[in-house]
Amino acid sequence: MSVLSHIRRDADGNVVSTTLLATHLQAVASAARAALVSGDETLQRLGALAGLTHDFGKFTSYFQSYLQTGMPHPKGLQQHAFISALYAAFTAYRAQKEHAWLSAWDPLLIYLAVKHHHGDFLNLDLDVGRQFMRGPDPLAISNALADPLDRTSQQIQDLTPRLAIVEQALLEAASVVQDWLPPDWQPNVAAFLQYGWWQTFDQLVKDARVYRRTAEREGHIQYIRLLGCFSALIDADKRDAAQLESGQRPAVPTRIVDDYVHRNFSADSSMANVRRGLYEQVTERASAHARARLFTLTAPTGSGKTLSALAAAMQLRRHAVEQGRMAPRIIYAMPFTSIIDQNAGVLRSVLSAVDGFTNNESQYLLVHHHLAPVQAQRDGVERPVDEALMLQEAWDSEFIVTTYVQLFDTLLGYRNRALKRFHRLTNAILILDEVQSLPAEYWPLIGKVLELAARTSNVQVILMTATQPRFLTAEAVELAGDEKEVAQRFTALDRVDLHVDLFPLSIDAFVDAFLDEYDPQQSYLLIFNTIHTSIEVFQRLQQRLGGANAYMSYLSGNVVPVMRRERVDSLRATTQPVLIVATQVVEAGVDLDVHVVYRELAPLDAVVQSAGRCNRNNTRGRRGAVRVFQLQPESGRRPSMEVVYKRFKAEATMRTLRKYVEDEQRGMIREAELPRLVTDYFQALSEQISSGDSSQIWQAVSELNFAPGGNHERLAVCDFQLITEYPSYVNLFVECNDTAAELWAWYQDDVRREPDWRRRQENYLRRKAEFHGYILSVHRKRALALGAKPADEDVDGLWYLPGVGGDHAYYDPMTGLAYHPEDVALML
Repeated sequence: MSVLSHIRRDADGNVVSTTLLATHLQAVASAARAALVSGDETLQRLGALAGLTHDFGKFTSYFQSYLQTGMPHPKGLQQHAFISALYAAFTAYRAQKEHAWLSAWDPLLIYLAVKHHHGDFLNLDLDVGRQFMRGPDPLAISNALADPLDRTSQQIQDLTPRLAIVEQALLEAASVVQDWLPPDWQPNVAAFLQYGWWQTFDQLVKDARVYRRTAEREGHIQYIRLLGCFSALIDADKRDAAQLESGQRPAVPTRIVDDYVHRNFSADSSMANVRRGLYEQVTERASAHARARLFTLTAPTGSGKTLSALAAAMQLRRHAVEQGRMAPRIIYAMPFTSIIDQNAGVLRSVLSAVDGFTNNESQYLLVHHHLAPVQAQRDGVERPVDEALMLQEAWDSEFIVTTYVQLFDTLLGYRNRALKRFHRLTNAILILDEVQSLPAEYWPLIGKVLELAARTSNVQVILMTATQPRFLTAEAVELAGDEKEVAQRFTALDRVDLHVDLFPLSIDAFVDAFLDEYDPQQSYLLIFNTIHTSIEVFQRLQQRLGGANAYMSYLSGNVVPVMRRERVDSLRATTQPVLIVATQVVEAGVDLDVHVVYRELAPLDAVVQSAGRCNRNNTRGRRGAVRVFQLQPESGRRPSMEVVYKRFKAEATMRTLRKYVEDEQRGMIREAELPRLVTDYFQALSEQISSGDSSQIWQAVSELNFAPGGNHERLAVCDFQLITEYPSYVNLFVECNDTAAELWAWYQDDVRREPDWRRRQENYLRRKAEFHGYILSVHRKRALALGAKPADEDVDGLWYLPGVGGDHAYYDPMTGLAYHPEDVALML
């Protein structure tokens, strides 16, 4: 009798192919072990054992019947993860006892990895509980594990007559990883079926109790081991189920970045000299300190940090290969999707010199975020969209460009989908751009997690910014030089003056003051803290200036993403003076260069980032001006800086500014002084940051508590969120032009109404990036007020605003969704 792991059918239900369970176990065991080749040998053993045992429960007649008919058992007896996890732990305990072959907590870790290989992590209280069985009667247990244990007891009875088939299949599967199993390994299925399954559960309960007492001391290392094993297992499992082969990693010339820089940046100018000096310093220090784990790169905006960091990463990669290690993947993470395309474009230009890159781009470079197109190719042929998504989410490439959300969902995650790439971080080089944008309240936690990865997984980290926060406690190598050299680099680029005026102004007074200074021959960028203020100022300037200004533009989260991207590209391409009104979406990495920046009072790291858009290339012939102003809040409301950025940042900003401005209200600060200003600000900020949430989540990491469980008063790993999700907000698809209308019709016809789930998924993924280009996050009340409605009762959070465009009042071609004074509270 053939025991199968998978049956693949076409859209009409016809069988296309089948996979024997022994063949699947063999493939996953081999691939999971190979995925951990950069880790320690014991972890590779654990990966092999997890792959070999992860689908043990599929041997039951219940699962085989479900596979053939698609009909689940009324009592869920086709479920296979729990019994498989018990068998995995059973084999790990035997290997540990008889051969001292695994580490102390590995049976517990393999149990957790296999138990959740089709879902997200929970926590020890829910996974193991605190009650012993003390005999093969699951009804003696009263906790949440009683039902799965009862199902296991019935599955054990079903498997007993199949003993010979099961053992033969496991021995066949084990042959390919025999060198990574204990000597003369045997499946011992008879012992497991007779008494081993419930004795294993009892031992897991005992181990979990001991683990809880020791977690503070060694739990963080076990967290890394668990996620490594889990990641390798589920990535191998999903790939084999999809019949997706892993290709050979391509070679990338060590000097690829150097050659690109020498070909493209030979101009002789003050900025070119600054960029060349930084580049040479960074590459030299990266080579000299290649054994270090932690690096910072602190340099002024516009000084060429991106290419310098990539060149440093290639130096570290070269050193790793020379030391006999596998070539590290380079993972470049940024805070916002708005700047990913820009930096991915730089990498694409660099890599275009490699033979084979054009026809196999995804092997060299992957861009991964929720708006990225889902595509990959091999030898010039586009791969099926489901394969492309799997490669993209698994970070199976030499260079990965992604967001902080994706990176930290992996480093500090609990979701199956994000954790399947965790093993890619081992031996990797992480470049974190604009690190000051990470939430300050999480700095202590982020620092500890990065140091843990560096210490346990051979990760090298480069923290890059013009305003370096302090969240590392371990020593880091500054690639830009010593403190004096960093300061000199800022002095050399003394391009702008920061004019601070803390006297509160009404919006009318601000507009009047701005127009008094306005020169149509210069370019201006006005940045506000809230959408409603930015729209109000934009509209008033439109009315007051009439046709006097050649080019007015608007940028904020009120404009659909596709139009924001087009607008930034247009602004970068124009040579005429511009007047841009915006929110903080322009601050991090958006390559704009204007004569004068007006910045509403905000935390000082944001102010400095705004200053980076002023006289960026130092070609104006005179110093740029950044004018920091404070708007008077409406009666009964808090200042916008507190509302948007939180009170502790506002207080640290005011404390620092009062040390630098005359009479604590007005003053001027030169760009050369900004590093000292920011250092003082971060010091003030660190004194006000509460480490409570960071400490609790760090403790949850050590205790392997990924989701709320026994102790509801303490935070779990899942409580870590870089972007706060507000339950009162919805994702609103805005039909703002003909393209949006066509996309919405496509979504209705090819996604919602497509009966076959595979085709539905493929259709959606093919145009997902386009579709999301017209989605905004808005308050539910505001969506209702505009006439929007839920798009589908089955799609959580997706709403639809129909028929807007042209002269329709609900969407303005320039400022986006309609704004009315009564909407102020909803447009923050």
